[in-house]
Amino acid sequence: MISLKTKKKIIYAVILSVLFIIEASPLNFFKINGITPEFILPCIILIAMFEDEKYAAIFGLVFGLIFDMQSKIIGFNALFFMILGYAIGLLMHALIRRNIFSVFTFILTGVLLHNLLTYLLFFAYKSNGDFSFAFASIIIPKTIFSTAFGLLLYFGFNQLKLKIINKE
Repeated sequence: MISLKTKKKIIYAVILSVLFIIEASPLNFFKINGITPEFILPCIILIAMFEDEKYAAIFGLVFGLIFDMQSKIIGFNALFFMILGYAIGLLMHALIRRNIFSVFTFILTGVLLHNLLTYLLFFAYKSNGDFSFAFASIIIPKTIFSTAFGLLLYFGFNQLKLKIINKE
């Protein structure tokens, strides 16, 4: 019989794999004005909030590397996802209770920080220096879109957790 921990790992790996396929697909149908949400990062944040920092760090590293290979920026996303997942996992188990407000705050902050760092490290030197345009037309809409998706995913995680607990 498969243990509860193993079931969770398999379920999270499948969810992240499906989200990666959707996010990386050129046929991604979740575009609004050319902006697509981030799917993997909110999921990593939720794993950190539902499980522990080790789960989130490992999934963040693995799926960050997979994402990096697709985006040709090797290491940045893996390192960012791993550190953020670990930090949020530590905070959740030491100081903060999981509720809709904490989920909203962590996803919004994590995605905004990721988008800002991505812009500053990889695109600012290529652009004409118009940060306000990039911030208003790309970073903020992508952050809002990703946060909304993360909140929907949160309700799915809650339902999944209840089903797993009821089966045990």
